[in-house]
Amino acid sequence: MSLPPTSASPSWWIILPAAAVAVSALLLPGLSGSFLLLTFGLYEPTMAAARDFDLGYLGVFALGMVLGVVSIVKGLRWLLMHHHTFTMVVLAGVMLGALRTLWPWQTAGRELLGPADNLGAVLALGAAGFIIVAILVIIDTRLTRQQKRAEVR
Repeated sequence: MSLPPTSASPSWWIILPAAAVAVSALLLPGLSGSFLLLTFGLYEPTMAAARDFDLGYLGVFALGMVLGVVSIVKGLRWLLMHHHTFTMVVLAGVMLGALRTLWPWQTAGRELLGPADNLGAVLALGAAGFIIVAILVIIDTRLTRQQKRAEVR
């Protein structure tokens, strides 16, 4: 997630797979489509194509998006059905890796810094977030057990 942005010439064979990968951010946690396009060097050309109504570029991009959504949905469904635990571990790793990009205390060169003055507030908010997620996991576990008991009856 700390890759420097690149620039690529917007040819159809670059736009198509880049759009397919970027749209996966809609389906996979921890990814940003804009960030991926920025990393591929296609963010500015894509924004310019949208602003200028470049239908050729946008058509190739839309085709890449459709191919990406279809392949990601089918691939993710298959992975979850056949390798559920491994897939969930990988997705958790992607989310954990994305935290580096989301870290609010960074220099322009992407050097990570500490929270300094607001450490107490940061720890309190982190603890509150942890507690909320823990409560939601407990509620989900109980509802799942109740649903399974109801299905058995």
